[in-house]
Amino acid sequence: MGTDLQDFAYYSPLTPDGLGNQYIGRITQYVPTLKGAFVDIGEKECGFLADEKDKTFNQEGEFVHVQIVKSAQNGKGPRLRPQAFHTSPSERSIQLIQYGATPIDTLIARYPDAPLYINSLQYLHILPTNRQSHCHVLSSSHKNPLQDQIEDLLSPIISLPNGMTASFSPTPAAIVIDMDTAQATQSHHTKLSAQYALNQQALPLIMRHIQLRNLSGAILIDLAGLPQRKRKTFAHMLTTLTNLDPLKPKFLGFSALGFAEILRPRLRPPLHELFSLPYGQTLECLCQIWKQHTHFPPSTLLTIECGKLLLTLMTDHPELSEEFYRFSGYRLSFVLSPALTGFQWKSATL
Repeated sequence: MGTDLQDFAYYSPLTPDGLGNQYIGRITQYVPTLKGAFVDIGEKECGFLADEKDKTFNQEGEFVHVQIVKSAQNGKGPRLRPQAFHTSPSERSIQLIQYGATPIDTLIARYPDAPLYINSLQYLHILPTNRQSHCHVLSSSHKNPLQDQIEDLLSPIISLPNGMTASFSPTPAAIVIDMDTAQATQSHHTKLSAQYALNQQALPLIMRHIQLRNLSGAILIDLAGLPQRKRKTFAHMLTTLTNLDPLKPKFLGFSALGFAEILRPRLRPPLHELFSLPYGQTLECLCQIWKQHTHFPPSTLLTIECGKLLLTLMTDHPELSEEFYRFSGYRLSFVLSPALTGFQWKSATL
């Protein structure tokens, strides 16, 4: 296996994003100002079905066959597209008809010749049937050489070549990426030509992080230390880099303030949003618990005092403790602490 992370997808069967799923739903409300209707598809949130040129979905109570084309994200429910009915009116009720491809399916289809590795045979069922016989099971002692790179995807700040850094700031309207040469300037007395070279070396990594983190929608990149006339010379490079992305985002040019503007399709929720949800926060807690206890011998029982939300998630999902044991060799015991709230925790074993 290589040591550079080329692509990444996060998937949990317990919290699927539903992209590609097909449903029979019922129109609950038509909103003329939005030019579309909300549709009950039997999930937590209603989906939104936009009017088409020759079709207005204004018959409240009507059944429609729909597919999720954009998962729920950024505070909004899933976006739907109409499909042709294949059932008679008497058979229609709110129901899931067909599952869409999972992020794992999409990743495997993107790299059909890449070898597959899993940590346990219990994960075999989530792989496409035609690839299961070609899958390799890693030993429990195997250490993932990509682990640090994966954890970096959750950090809002990353290191770039030659002492540069970049910060990722998600907002409801856009993702803002700020590139900074402060340390590089101090180290190399950077002049304009050197700043140009620094940005040139850093941009491919920035674009790779956009793909790995699945950042989408409007993305604004503030290049480091360059006047606007110099920034525009990066247009060709940014166009080339966006073409390497499987989702084919569009480089729109530079704004009046000098931001590079990129529009990347919103399909699945971005990584930072997935890990802000309760299940994702629990996984992040488990990762930190493991890091703080790696010096303990195998089979140690780790007693973790925690807030109510973390205790509830761990109680509702015992498979998380089982997987933690398979991965780390440590048993877990969670105890509610009145001094801790939410997903806070501290070790009673240290």
